[in-house]
Amino acid sequence: MSQSRRPLIECIFGWGKQHGTMRKTKHRGPARVSSDFLLNPIAYNLARIPS
Repeated sequence: MSQSRRPLIECIFGWGKQHGTMRKTKHRGPARVSSDFLLNPIAYNLARIPS
C-alpha cells in the first residue's frame, strides 16, 4: 500500500520544490517555516483544481 501511495506524495514534494517555496525558505523560526511549508500543499491543491 505504501508503494502505491508514494508517487502521489512525491509528486506534491516535487511540485513544492520546483514551483513552491520548499527548496529554500525565506523565514526564520519553526513557526514561520512550518506555516510556509503548510501553504505549499494548499497552493498545490489550488493549482490542481482546474485540471
